[in-house]
Amino acid sequence: MDGNSKGETVLSKDAVFKGTIESKDSVRIEGHLTGEVTSEGTITVGSTGKVDGDLKGRHISTAGLIKGSIQASEKVELKGTSRLEGDLVTVRLVIEDGARFEGMCNMGGKPEGGSPADSGTKATQPAATPASDSPKSGLFGADSKKG
Repeated sequence: MDGNSKGETVLSKDAVFKGTIESKDSVRIEGHLTGEVTSEGTITVGSTGKVDGDLKGRHISTAGLIKGSIQASEKVELKGTSRLEGDLVTVRLVIEDGARFEGMCNMGGKPEGGSPADSGTKATQPAATPASDSPKSGLFGADSKKG
């Protein structure tokens, strides 16, 4: 490991942690965390990870379950297996197919002196729409006339 390498704090799959983690480096959660994580780096919640609490970091990526708020100064990624039950604040948001999100979203950045719930848009996962047997065709379901 060279002198420029950064470390990563890892909460392993079978680990349970209650409390606050503050780190200048990246944090990876594969186990169960109850509390708060603040990082100047990336916070990753793996597919086996579960967080009951708030996350604050530069880049937050999740494939697991989060029940709490997220604040990311650069980007939030909700992977296809993720579930977020809480509010988020970021400037860039990526939601993969299959991800579930229920909460408020503010993409204007961090609100001054407020929480993510202070402003934003309510977002919930839409219900699946079955394919229609309707004779409509064309762009946006408009009838096409052949002539």
